[in-house]
Amino acid sequence: MAIPVKTVEYRTGSMLANMGVGSSTQAVFKALELGILDLDELTRECNLQAVRSLTETESEILEVMTKEHENKILAGLLFRSVATIDFHKTNIFKKLGVNSHMQAGLIYLAAKKAGIISEHVIE
Repeated sequence: MAIPVKTVEYRTGSMLANMGVGSSTQAVFKALELGILDLDELTRECNLQAVRSLTETESEILEVMTKEHENKILAGLLFRSVATIDFHKTNIFKKLGVNSHMQAGLIYLAAKKAGIISEHVIE
């Protein structure tokens, strides 16, 4: 996994207050939205095809993870228990070869951009 998480967190850390977000993960996703960070640069050496190994449930959870970051809220949005969310997140991290929420979310966004996966409709 070649996503330079510490570099990304450092670059986005000073933007937290200005963006009104509370974590470095939220700052990264907001910076991507605003075009401050380049998704292709961050995921250049990642195996985006690994996303295809995810189950439907794991894909759904991964998608929501790019919008929401707390397991309790994820569980409520997806009508699942926190333990179930934790179980699936562990599987997602293993399959994608990552160890953080941010890395998994970046791979999801890059795979979506590349047309490898499609978005679910989640309200």
